[in-house]
Amino acid sequence: PAKFRKLIDLRAGEFTPDTILAIRKAVRIQNIARDVFGDADNKFISQLRKLSTISDYEEIGNKILSLLEVDFEDVTRNKYVFEQLNYWKKIVESKGIYILELGFPTDEAKGFAIYDDAVPVIVLNTNDYPNPRIFTLIHELSHFIYGRDVIADESNILNFQSDDKTEIACNYIAGSILVPTSVLDQKLLALNLDLTNFDTDLEVLGKVFNISREVVLRRLLINKKISQGIFELHNHKFRHNYREKPKAKGGNFYIKYLKNNSRSFVENILDAYRINRIDYSEALDYLSIKSETLT
Repeated sequence: PAKFRKLIDLRAGEFTPDTILAIRKAVRIQNIARDVFGDADNKFISQLRKLSTISDYEEIGNKILSLLEVDFEDVTRNKYVFEQLNYWKKIVESKGIYILELGFPTDEAKGFAIYDDAVPVIVLNTNDYPNPRIFTLIHELSHFIYGRDVIADESNILNFQSDDKTEIACNYIAGSILVPTSVLDQKLLALNLDLTNFDTDLEVLGKVFNISREVVLRRLLINKKISQGIFELHNHKFRHNYREKPKAKGGNFYIKYLKNNSRSFVENILDAYRINRIDYSEALDYLSIKSETLT
């Protein structure tokens, strides 16, 4: 998209080939999807765009949770962190948004979003740890409210002092989606957490919501559960240590392929082949695979 090319051009000197290739791959998949499936507006994106006039970020977060049909009993169920990441990915992809996970330097980008009325795409960085990827995913999703292409890096993810008001808005919205006020209050009461033993209680809440303690810490401050002083003390420790779980190594070729290319995109192309919308050679070309892999 022209806007995204302009954004890349402004920062071209910052990007290595791996980052540029990730962007090119995402744009290619978006273009293929438009060619094969048409350019009818994505209904979920249309609903998101209507939220741009709302100024209350908590209200926006609640409306998005409703649109995504999120079940917080499932969100807060005990899961390994990669299970939680896949949970959120599945929910978002079910709304017609392609999510790719590709590797590029984390100091260049933690992820990016390419807006499109019909085929929106979000890319997460496999070199980042899974908890940050969850926040990046929802942060990038929030950008679609405002119809923006964006490259997310350390300067805007979880930065509430940014000069960019949209970045601040997306940080607030992402937090309200991942740790809703009503669910936070419910868990504090149910688990009898009065935050007097703060380090332990914060760790418990991080595990309950299956999200970084930094996100929970910010939500506690926003909801006036802790003072600014307590927040700053702990935020200083977490700000550059937003990595709680090790990254997955190696893995099955097919699982990695689906992550790199968006499971939803791959399934859509295979469905198009099965109903003869595209032929065999086109399916191989669009999926960038050999005949034996498809077989």
